[in-house]
Amino acid sequence: VFTIPRMLRKHFLYDRTLYGELCRTAYASTRDFLRQQAPAGFPRLGRAVPAMVVAPQSFGDLLVPHPHAHAVVSLGLFSSGGVFHRMEEVDFCGLEDLFRERFFEMMLRREKISQETVASMKAWPHSGFQTGWERRIEADDRAGLEGLLSYMDRAPVSLRRLVSLQDGKVSFRYKDYRAGEFERTMTLEATELIRRFLQHVLPTSFHRIRYYGFLANSVRRASLELARRLLGSAPTEPREPDPQPRDSPREPGAAEAEAPLKDSRCPVCKKGRLVIVEKLQPDRTVLKALLPSGWNDTS
Repeated sequence: VFTIPRMLRKHFLYDRTLYGELCRTAYASTRDFLRQQAPAGFPRLGRAVPAMVVAPQSFGDLLVPHPHAHAVVSLGLFSSGGVFHRMEEVDFCGLEDLFRERFFEMMLRREKISQETVASMKAWPHSGFQTGWERRIEADDRAGLEGLLSYMDRAPVSLRRLVSLQDGKVSFRYKDYRAGEFERTMTLEATELIRRFLQHVLPTSFHRIRYYGFLANSVRRASLELARRLLGSAPTEPREPDPQPRDSPREPGAAEAEAPLKDSRCPVCKKGRLVIVEKLQPDRTVLKALLPSGWNDTS
């Protein structure tokens, strides 16, 4: 997990392209750090890369803006011929410093902060940056890997966390990480919950999952074919798309068009008339963000 200081998070609210920069910075920092940690005599070190999957997220459990990135990375490097070189003992303590420096360089290049801000933040007793690497998944731990990937691709809030809706207020569960990950309940006005949630609706063409190194888009197909050949595995058959659920959002057709309003006059002044500029369909806004993201996950 790659986390940045609270002071810098506001920039991500107004410039979503920074999420891509965050992911690229996390990958470049991890790649170069693993190269530094590689044992002596590692072949073609300058071109060796890890396999890394990164998922940027904009929220925490309380739905407040909290830009960070989750990643799964191979514990080792791939040489240009596709040979994987394991690195059993890696001390990731220095990754945070490298990530911080690269992130500052990126923010300076994008003119989001000044040199004075960087100098001030470097003087902090605690940098505000964090890189969590504690969780290790073994090669045969399929369930652990799938669970982690599901967490990386989760929605801001799911049905499983919702407790009640009463008197226009919504109660939901969250983890209080400052108190040892204890589960607590928060109650918000429904409108406030919606306001918080809508901050995290993804813009069009936003990439939720990003691939780097051995799994980069330009080489991923060839890399996976090589890996299957070396492992003696058959290629996975493409899965047929699931049928559309009856309650899933659909494009409105001509037959579904609403009948004209019987009375479009303003109910207050009785003079002005309602002019429809645009009808926002569910699949264009909230449901489009909810349904693919596990909103209805009740597990």
